[in-house]
Amino acid sequence: MTEVVLNEEGTIQVLEEPFGLGRWESSETQMSAHAAASLGFIGAGTINAEVKSLVLLRHLLNYKEVEGELGTERWGVAIRLVILAQSADLEASLTIPQVAARAELNDLQASAILLVHGYEHAGLIDKFPDFAFFKGLNVESYANYTRASDDIKDFIGEHPEGIKPAKLGVQTRPSRNDADMATAVVTTVAIAAVADGKPFDAFRRRHPLYTEDDMNVARGVWERLGEGSFDPGIEPSLVAQARARDALRKADN
Repeated sequence: MTEVVLNEEGTIQVLEEPFGLGRWESSETQMSAHAAASLGFIGAGTINAEVKSLVLLRHLLNYKEVEGELGTERWGVAIRLVILAQSADLEASLTIPQVAARAELNDLQASAILLVHGYEHAGLIDKFPDFAFFKGLNVESYANYTRASDDIKDFIGEHPEGIKPAKLGVQTRPSRNDADMATAVVTTVAIAAVADGKPFDAFRRRHPLYTEDDMNVARGVWERLGEGSFDPGIEPSLVAQARARDALRKADN
């Protein structure tokens, strides 16, 4: 049996197998309020332009991956707790529990809403009527929202007939130009690190988000500038540092 759904452009996307619930994944992300508004998580009218705004999201996802024209697409069900935090002094490093605690102390304003994508069932809004609109957030209500998220997840598991898989995201395939640009950036950062006398291990610790391919590119910089001599825990030689500084000067000219 095939399941046919429409994507955002209105064209038909066929999932070759019926969607069945697998393992739920939980994650947390954050983004600017304007980015959240463009994605439909909040309304643009909820943003106070006179203060700083930050949107934090807690995702519960159940999906399968299919290959699409632009890359790997995720189709399935999402339960999202969306929190809008606003304050004159707002750090980007805040976590959701910290936002709830600071809202409790009136250090910032915060409101929250639960959004469900990829699922339609009349009993859902009846069972969870208090979470369909933005409401003030504090420590107690955060606990209630978290509990409701888990209850909705259980409800979906008990009533899978309401699943209407939604496109939750696309991991696009990098173009050749994108890959070349990424390599150039990593190479430049690595040359600067060698010029500063940094060991490769220190570079790796400083850039935890670099992929293994990125690190292979960076390692190649250490090896080339050191003429094959490479020890990840030792500072590059003075000759290697001089070569790196020379390479940076030439790049600036």
